[in-house]
Amino acid sequence: MTPVASLTDDTRRSTGLGRLVLPVYLPAALAMASLGIVTPILALLAIDRGAAPADAALVVAMLSVGGFVGALPSAVVIWRLGDRWSLALALAVETVGIVVIAAVPSPGAMLAAAFVMGLAGAVVAVARQGFLATAVRPDVRGRAMSVLGGVFRAGSLVGALVSAGILAVAPMEWALATAATLSASAAVATCVFRLPDEPDADTVRSGLTLWQRGFGRAFLTLGVGGALVMLVRASRDALLPLWGHELGITESQVSLLFAVSSAVDLCLFYVAGVVMDRFGRRAAVVPAMLVMGTALLVLPAGSGLPWALVVGVLLGLGNGLSSGAVMTMGVDAAPEGARPAFLAGWRLVTGIGQSAGPVAVAGIVGLASVGAAAVSIGTLGLVGAGWLWYWLSTRRTTKGDAP
Repeated sequence: MTPVASLTDDTRRSTGLGRLVLPVYLPAALAMASLGIVTPILALLAIDRGAAPADAALVVAMLSVGGFVGALPSAVVIWRLGDRWSLALALAVETVGIVVIAAVPSPGAMLAAAFVMGLAGAVVAVARQGFLATAVRPDVRGRAMSVLGGVFRAGSLVGALVSAGILAVAPMEWALATAATLSASAAVATCVFRLPDEPDADTVRSGLTLWQRGFGRAFLTLGVGGALVMLVRASRDALLPLWGHELGITESQVSLLFAVSSAVDLCLFYVAGVVMDRFGRRAAVVPAMLVMGTALLVLPAGSGLPWALVVGVLLGLGNGLSSGAVMTMGVDAAPEGARPAFLAGWRLVTGIGQSAGPVAVAGIVGLASVGAAAVSIGTLGLVGAGWLWYWLSTRRTTKGDAP
């Protein structure tokens, strides 16, 4: 990311990942705890307010669609404002979106608010990914990204547990109020905590280029693989609550299901980073896609909360094995002189998968059933495993090694 591009190699090599805890990982944890509360209940709240299951899935999809639409504009925002203020502003916008969802009892308002939250999320994602690209050495890049992925999972776990506890004694609007508080806290933490020697945006800003030769090949090879990973991940967020609704389990049990899945994620994030740094990106992400694809294929084969928990554990296992993988693949392929623009494009390409997953779930549920949607997405997961096996090198991939 441009505002940290001037951090010297000596600074990056003389400090470890611990220096990133307050300026990067803490705000990320707070923001993800907020989303961990919102995500499991978003579809359920829409249904409670009169939306059909397919329309409820579309509300969840708006988070991903907004992230897709906001990908390229995020590069411009970050170039204009810098990392710090872009992140703070985006987190403030997310807070407002949560407040609107809680306060306006209309599925249409929920659609709009979720879309705006997705736009803001694109800014947050590109800024953090680019920041870590320049703040750590290439030989620990996988671990830095996987720790960020682990922070996302820890935040999601805490959020899901908080959501389950609140929903056991209070309505969903109370959970959303808690989520808004956490999101606002993330914005404040972003403003307060800074990296040592972090330059001001105005002192390092240079011309912004949104496209360079060579981008296309990376996007059409690794980018497609990353998009399939994001498609499977995002589909889980829509499929699990819809399957829970079809089984007749309560909102609190759905949140608990997410919590169990997130706990499994959390156990594997650092392992994923070590595997990526020592054995290559393919050694982590291909098994992850095989596990997630298989889990979704077998989802309709059982019924009841115990079976849903088994599938949730398998999805958590696959998600944990791929922790930080999509971010790392993007940074590996990013040219040194055009990293912000490339990462914005990477976000756009992978965002296609992230937004297509829940939209596909909504469409298939409307035409067929939740089970059919699970089988369809699971099949794409297996296809993605084969695609990534082909395009990812067996050697450890660092900058310049990606196809």
